[in-house]
Amino acid sequence: MNILILGTSNSLIKQGWVAGLRVSLPSAQIKNLSIGASPGIQFGAHMNMNFRAYDIVFFDSTPNDEQYDWRIPGYSTLGYISEIIDRIFGLIASQTRLIVLGFCLKRYLTKESNVFLMHRDLCLKNGGEFVNVRHIINHLGPAIMGKDGDLYEEHPAHPSNRISFEIGRALGLFIAGAKPSKTRNTHAPPKSSTEFPKDQFETGFFSTNLANFSNVTDSRTFTNSLLSETFAILRQHESIEIPNFGLCIGFYINTASTSCDVILLTKDMGREILLKLYHNLWEGGLQKIFVPIPNGIELGRISIDFQASRAGFCPLIAQSTHRKDDEVKAAISYLVFYNPSHLSISEVSQGCDISDAIMELLRNLAPILPPQEAKCPR
Repeated sequence: MNILILGTSNSLIKQGWVAGLRVSLPSAQIKNLSIGASPGIQFGAHMNMNFRAYDIVFFDSTPNDEQYDWRIPGYSTLGYISEIIDRIFGLIASQTRLIVLGFCLKRYLTKESNVFLMHRDLCLKNGGEFVNVRHIINHLGPAIMGKDGDLYEEHPAHPSNRISFEIGRALGLFIAGAKPSKTRNTHAPPKSSTEFPKDQFETGFFSTNLANFSNVTDSRTFTNSLLSETFAILRQHESIEIPNFGLCIGFYINTASTSCDVILLTKDMGREILLKLYHNLWEGGLQKIFVPIPNGIELGRISIDFQASRAGFCPLIAQSTHRKDDEVKAAISYLVFYNPSHLSISEVSQGCDISDAIMELLRNLAPILPPQEAKCPR
């Protein structure tokens, strides 16, 4: 069985749900493309994959999308995010089995957020299977943790490792005993021509690494235990012209080598977005995250500045001010573009909520301890 995971830090924690899944599906081949501290629209970068190569694709981004909606109100509209997530779910579910994990921030345990409901509804609309992790934590978390056990780790987006591990174990047993997934429809061909590059898979999404642009003069490859990637290195007052690829929804950076203002401009310079991306630099390190662009921009130029006087947006984990001795620079890899008029997905049958089945398995499982390994850094 081949499994693909598109998730955030909950899908990277060593003792979390993926570890439990491996216990129940020991022979499964699991490819994990999760990136922490990033919203779900980041996975537009992978929409040109052949998802038919995987038996199951797991999707997990609700807590990070909740954080953007709650902590940075007005960063992007829910309608804009919903449209992109809808396309992502549709593309995956039209090719293979999609399972969406409904984790949530601790603050939303008592009442679902609008973001949580959006993820659930779009999953079911596109023929996916939804796991209401929030519901499972509320009903079975205390029994798993004991009377005095905490339902969440210190981070408010991370349920207790033990709870997540057991959910993953039950999910693996559910998959192992499930009937084969129904045949998926393929997505329809595009209805009109586009300026998108010819090598993209006609999905409406396109990504390209800025480091490969001919007008980029410096780049560097960074490596950690999870990945290796080449980033363009841009310094103060440097600008890069971007070809007409359409609406840019965001880009990946290495926070360990990014501390600056990033100014995004349209081709005609008629619109500007200022992003404050100040981080504590650490030479040679790699922490890859996705920076969403508020409601997207028809990108024509990227410029690097320092402490611009005008107001700007400050994404998750970024700071609004520069540390005194740090160099002003940005390390940027993939830019992600979306063309909303180009995509047509054929209809699929309604999805289903499989939470009750997972809960029934959990009630009958003899608990085991998750592997004792270091936590994955956020």
